[in-house]
Formats: sequence, structure tokens, C-alpha cells
Amino acid sequence: MTLAAVAAVFAWLFVGYLLWARSYTDLIDLLVYRAGGHAVLTGHSIYAADFAAANQSPNGLSFTYPPFAAVVFVPLAIVPVGVAKTLMLLLNATAALLLFTLTVVATQGNWGRLRSWRALTAPISPKTAVVLVFAAIVFTLSVPVEHNMTYGQVNLLLAAAVALDILPPWVPWPRGLLVGVAVAIKLTPAVFVGYFLVTRAWRPLAVSLVTTVLAVVVGWLVAPADTVRYLTSTAFDPARIGGLAYSSNQSVRGIVERLPMLDSVHGAVWATATVLVIVLAATAIAVNRQRGDTVAALLSAAFIGLLCSPVSWGHHWVWLPVAAVYFLMRWASLGAARNLMAGLLIAAISFWAPWAHLPNSEDRERLWTSGQHLLGSVWGITALALLIVFALRARNPVRAS
Repeated sequence: MTLAAVAAVFAWLFVGYLLWARSYTDLIDLLVYRAGGHAVLTGHSIYAADFAAANQSPNGLSFTYPPFAAVVFVPLAIVPVGVAKTLMLLLNATAALLLFTLTVVATQGNWGRLRSWRALTAPISPKTAVVLVFAAIVFTLSVPVEHNMTYGQVNLLLAAAVALDILPPWVPWPRGLLVGVAVAIKLTPAVFVGYFLVTRAWRPLAVSLVTTVLAVVVGWLVAPADTVRYLTSTAFDPARIGGLAYSSNQSVRGIVERLPMLDSVHGAVWATATVLVIVLAATAIAVNRQRGDTVAALLSAAFIGLLCSPVSWGHHWVWLPVAAVYFLMRWASLGAARNLMAGLLIAAISFWAPWAHLPNSEDRERLWTSGQHLLGSVWGITALALLIVFALRARNPVRAS
């Protein structure tokens, strides 16, 4: 079998997936983005109390992103809604393919394959071909990827941009540029600025910071009052995003909020856990970067944002199926049953999402049994476990595939 054949399977899978996702009539988050773009066009405040009514945001949903993001979403507000939906589906499909491909290539260290189209016709082992197809299916059908497609979310786009900026050994633009843009659109990618800091990549660090500042300035020029409001108050109000105890929130804060016995100390517990996660992740980034395992280092940075953010909904967790692909491809090239078991376990919870099958909404999560708490917080627990595994690895270089 060749890479071209595997790519054909992946393409077929995504065509069917796109047709299925296109049947959804809402793509509700996309409609909120369009409302944000519409507010920019009309000069309406994107954080005003009447934002939803004035800009046709569905279900009264507010705009929670920085003003620069609203500027980026203007094209979605200009075109008809059907065109906007199709465009977002195509963009997310492209981002998913890019993120998957970058993960596979970076895990196996086969960047040379991307230099020539002949690589597509080069034979690969049956084992690698089977694992590739299985990993593609797992990634595509995982809950985080599915939710990004059907909600019209931007997390796949941002993750692909970050991976494209960090994983390849060479890029034709100043490294850090895409990370800076991602941070300006949504704050959580700022953890990847931290990645540059921990790995002492000073130039990419500077580029990402300057890019973010310039993007914020663009947002300020378009919506000065909203930019000031966001930077001084809105960005620090987690309640604007939704109920913290909701089962889909798999961050440390969400886990703590679901435990009634921690009500009196939940702030201290969250703060302490956040510091520990950052220290653990920084260690994991440094260790794996020294080993030459850039994917593990990148995942470690991503888990900081997912675990330490007050809110990490299911569609935020696109890095979880990336971790499944990573371990499956490590098994394909390096063997070791632990890689296979880790890949299958992460694939299973990415596909099934246990928290979605437990009592939820209206604070019913706070009535869970101990077993339900463990099962309902398994994404966050898995991310924490992976950080521990990554941090405890030896600093020896990864054996070439």
C-alpha cells in the first residue's frame, strides 16, 4: 500500500463526513461569529447587553472572543449564511486534515516525505497503512472534531495553525507568527507562547508577542471601547462563557466545581492545581523537546490551556484525539505495547466522551457518585496523566523510525 491510497481513504472519509455535517442547519457557534462580524460592520458593541438581539445571535448567545476575532469574522457576516456554513465546514475539514498529517509526520520524523510528490507513491508497510487508516477514522469521528464541525467552531483552525507554526523543522514565515494570530483570536493559545519560552526559542517568542500586540491594536482601531473593556474586565469573567460545573467542562476548574465538598476552598484548590500543572507541563515540554519529541512537547503545552483554563468545553479538546494519533503512530514505528494501549484508550474516550452520558445540566453533575465523578472527568484526568508520563521520560533522544 502507498501513502496515496491511505490519503484516498482519508479523503473519502471526509467527503462523507462533510456531507453529513452539512445536513446540520444550525452550526450555532458559526452564527455567533457572524453576529460578531455584523456588529463590527454596523459599529455595534460586541459586548453590549443587546448584542444578540441587535445582531441576530442565536439563542441570545453573547460574543466571548477578543475584538480582533470579530474583525476576522467579518467575511462570514458579509456572505449569505449558507455560504458561510459551507466555507466553515471546508475550512475545518482542511484544518483537520492538516493537523492529522502534521501529527503523523512529526511523530514518525518523516519530514522528507513532504519534499516530493513521489512520496505519495512510495510503499509503506501493511502495519503502518492499517494504523494510519484506523488513526484517521479515530481522529475524524472523535467528539472534539465532530463538535467543531457541527458547531462551526474555530478550535480546529487554531490548533492546525499552531501545529503548522511549531512542528515542522522549517517554515517559510517567521516562526511564531501563526501562534501570535491564534492568541489574538482566542486567549488560550497563549500557552504556546509559553512553549517558546520554555524551549528558549527567543525569536519565535518575540514574533508571537509582537504579532499578538499588533493584532490587538487592529482590534482597538476598529473597536476601541470594546478592546479596552475586553482587556480590563470581560477576559477575566469566566461566567460569561457558561456554567463552570457543566459536564462538558473538563478543566481542573470544572472538576473542582462539580465537587460540593470543595465549595469552601474551590478557589485555593484550583489555584494550587493550576500552579502544579504549569510546573509539570513546563518540565514535560523541556524534557520532550530535548528528546526531539516535538509532538509530546506540543501536547504538554496544549494541556496547560485545557486544564488551567476556567472553561474547556468538549470542542476545545481537539488535542486529545491528536494524542491518540500520536501514540498509535509511535506504536506503528517504534512498537511497545504501552503505546498501543495508550492510543486505544485515548481513542476510546475521545470517541465515546463519558461525560456526555451522565446526568448533566442544572447542576446535576454535583450529585454524581464517586464513580461518576471519575468517569465524568476522564478527559481532564487523562491529560494530567499524560503530563506526568511526559515529564518522567528519560532525556535520551527518541529512536528514529
